[in-house]
Parts: sequence; C-alpha cells; structure tokens
Amino acid sequence: MDAVVYRRDGLNVLVVPFTEMFPNYLRQAQVHGIQCKTWPLGDVDQEVPQLLLTAISHFTSPDLHEFLVTAFSLSRLERVTVEEAHLMPSMAAMQQLVDTLHRLPVPLFVTSSACPQGMQRNLLSSFGRKAYDALRCKANDLNISFQAYTVTSSQMIQEACARISAKTEHLNGPGCALLYCQTSEECDRMAGELGWLPLHASVPVSHRDDTIARWKSGNTPGLVCDTALGYCLNSSSVRYVFHFGAPRNVVDYIASISELHQSNPTQVIIFFDPSCLAILRDSEHLEAVAVHDMLADSTLCMRIIPGILLHGSAIPCVMLPGAELCTACEAQLSAPLPLNGSRRFPFDLAQKYGRVSSLSEDSRSRSEPFSTWATPESPPLSPMAPAGYRVQTICRVLESACMSCWLKEGLAKGKSHRFGECSESRSIAQSSLWKEWVKRLRLPVDCCYFCGISLTMECDSQTKGGLKVHSHSAHAECPWAFIFKPLAYLVQHDAAFWKRTTKLSPPNDQALYQQWLVSASDDGMPVLVALLLLAYESTPLPSTVV
Repeated sequence: MDAVVYRRDGLNVLVVPFTEMFPNYLRQAQVHGIQCKTWPLGDVDQEVPQLLLTAISHFTSPDLHEFLVTAFSLSRLERVTVEEAHLMPSMAAMQQLVDTLHRLPVPLFVTSSACPQGMQRNLLSSFGRKAYDALRCKANDLNISFQAYTVTSSQMIQEACARISAKTEHLNGPGCALLYCQTSEECDRMAGELGWLPLHASVPVSHRDDTIARWKSGNTPGLVCDTALGYCLNSSSVRYVFHFGAPRNVVDYIASISELHQSNPTQVIIFFDPSCLAILRDSEHLEAVAVHDMLADSTLCMRIIPGILLHGSAIPCVMLPGAELCTACEAQLSAPLPLNGSRRFPFDLAQKYGRVSSLSEDSRSRSEPFSTWATPESPPLSPMAPAGYRVQTICRVLESACMSCWLKEGLAKGKSHRFGECSESRSIAQSSLWKEWVKRLRLPVDCCYFCGISLTMECDSQTKGGLKVHSHSAHAECPWAFIFKPLAYLVQHDAAFWKRTTKLSPPNDQALYQQWLVSASDDGMPVLVALLLLAYESTPLPSTVV
C-alpha cells in the first residue's frame, strides 16, 4: 500500500479481494497515520475517512453503490484502487464492481504483485479502460533462491516437516519463516506437526493480530498460511518461504514473495508430489501449466518460466553474477560438462509464455544459442565504462569492416566487407577449428555491454514496447557477432598479433582463455574490450574518426 497516494484530501476507496485482509491494511494505515475505516461505515458515523477499505464481495450491496455515487456527486471521491487484482477475475462479485466503476469517471488504479500481461489486459478491458503498458520491475532478485524437492504423497508430511525443521532449527529472531498450504485443514495439521502458528481464513479475526504479533516478536519461528492472508505479510526478516504442494499457478507462487523486503538471502522451497503435476499440465490456464513446466524439468533454471510469463524477460541464475542459485542451476554447476556442449537456452519458452519475437538472424554470424551453463563471473560492465565512448566509436567505424583484414592490413582493405565475406576470413569461418572453438566458447551472455542492451530481452522502442529476444549470436547488428568474436579467435590463434604488443598475454588453455577474456584488465575494463583498444593502437583507424 502506497501511503503517499492516500494522504491527499478526499475519499480514497481501496478494494481488496477478501475481508480477511482488512487487519493487515488497517495496521499499515495506522503506521502511516492514515485515517482508515472499513465498509460498512455504520449509521451513526457520518465522517468520511481518508481511506475506505472494502472487499470485492461488498459490491453486491446496493448501499455501497449509493454511497460511492453520492461521494462522486459531492466531488469527494478522489480515486478507486483495486489491490491484488490477480485474485479477482474469477470472483462473481467482479461484475458488480465493474458495473459500479463504469459509471464513475474517477481515477482507477489496478495493482497486482504478480500479473501476466494477458491478465493485465483482461482486467483493464473489463473495467472499460484502455489497456496501458505497465512498467515492470525485473524479476531477478539476486537474494532469492528457488528450490524444489520431489516427495511421494505417502511421505509428504513427514519428509516436508523434517526438511523444514532442519532448515529453520538454527534461526533466531522474529518472522523468519512462512509455510503456504492450499487448505485450512493442511494449515492446521502442518502447524501442529511443526509447532508453528496457523494463519488462515478460519482463524477468528480477534486471534489474527495476536498470531502475527507473536510471529514478528520471535515467539514462534514460523507461520502456516493460506493464500488469502499470507500474501499480505511483509517482513524484512523472512529467510525461508515454503510451499506444501505445488503452487496452484505461477502468479500465486511469485505473489508469495512479492511483499517481502529482501535485504538478506531468502530461500523459496517447494515440496511436491510429481504424480500430482498432471492436474496442472492439463489445466486450461497458462499460469497453472507454467508451474508444471517449471517443476517437471529439473534441468531448467526456475527463474526462467515465471520471469518470461510475468515480466517478459528472464535470466538464469548462472548468468547473474552473485545470484543465489536455484536447484537446477546448482545441479548444473556440480555436474560435468556434457560431451556435446552445455545446455542450450530455451528460446521456445519465450514463444510459449510471452508475446516476444526473435530478431532476424544473420547466418554468417550465427553460433551456439544461449546456455544455462555457468560462465566465469565478469566485472560490472556498461557502455560508459572507462574508454567506453572510444570503444563504441571504434565499433561504429568497424560495423562494416572485416576484423581479419583490418588487423593484418588496416582499414583500407577491410572496410568494404565483414568477417566471413572475403576469401581469407571465409576460410576461417568455415574451418573445423573455428566451428569447434565457437561451440566451446562461453562468454557472459546475460548482457551485451558492447551495444548497450543489458538483458537477454529488452523493450524495443521501434516496435512500440514489443519485447524482442537479443543475444550476441542472434542479433545481426550486434558488435559481438562481427567484431569481438572474430577478435577473440584471432587473438588466440594469430601469433603475429602479439608481436605488435606485449601488454597482454593470453593463456593457451581454452577454459583459462575465456576466463581471461572476461576478467578485468588494469584499466578496469574487460580484457576483450582492452584487446580492441590494443588492436586500434597497432592498426589505427583514420585520425578523423577517433
């Protein structure tokens, strides 16, 4: 809840999915000094509060309709905010809410902790409002790791409790753990097994404040919640978020951590029975199928499917320097490299879970696609790093030049064609040595600091916000394809280049060589970028250019 929005004059109406959420919002309003009351106001109280808290079910009452229309007629109705909107489309009272707001031309805010683009459009269109694109934060919190454990149904409770107890036995402090169950019966049973406190819709309202207070004060290590109440909890001290059974959909899964303020590492752990995934697989809702695909493939990073579905972009853990690893990526790190190369980045996921399109590929520069295999950690990079402007200028000049010809004979000969178009560079590009080298080359593919695109998928302004997949190998105009990749190859295989400079010396081993390429040079920039500057010093461009 954004307190600044509700401090203005006039009546602000906050609509939440369930009345069980009222205590949490009332506490937040009290903390921020906002006068907040719940519907119904009562016959005696005539004062209009700053914030009126109501549930979606209240919109079936004619009294609320009349109250809002009257407030609007008196110019007292400031705005209407619908919270946790992703929980509402399936509710019967949604139509009454839509009918009421249709007749009131007031500012409408629809908020959601996790809302796919398709659901966003459906929500706004149901209100009769134009569907504007939302600004979305990145879904790659480095402090969160995602883990999943398969457990048979007969041993689900015993094994889940054993693992949860082992994870949380060392915790000391308030509000350290949350466990989500899908029914109140499961909540009560798991709370009894663990010695935690239950918090669900069946718990009396008078007991909920005491339960949350005891959890936040450290009297109990964890809470066992249902989706209605647990998703409203926000705490900076939560270290473990457990799910008993596969989440019903990926929106619920991400919402379980959306309110947490992550300042320290947090693990999200799912205990599920693989035999129960068939229900999710056969669901007609893409959000449910996404959970099946995320859990069914134990070799796929658990960040990818939720990220693509909810935000349109995703990067595996191993491509995020310093990130907490998920179960799949941790297994990738400890497993030996396959004989046929590393796992490939699943481009097909983007087509299945998000409306994205691939950039046109250049067959001359096409190489292995993205990999979820770990790459050596590289220093933070950006186009404006030291000497970055000069590097960018050199790249613009060389965008139609052949690196092989430029390094050997200068720009005059190599300016008219790219690498792979002349006979000499074509013989290199078609050689088995080049193909094997490219196949095993693994540079940081999570960002392209050469052309300024920092993520695997970014918004392209020329397509009016449409998302496009971008990678070094797939983007025909990316400097990686026609400048840095040929440079990296020639540096390792052309001894003549090193006769012109002694500032840097490459290792002979392939694995050590690619680690060396992404390590920081004395100037703080990647060695591969420094190599381009060294090449420029030995074979300069025209003085009028740089």
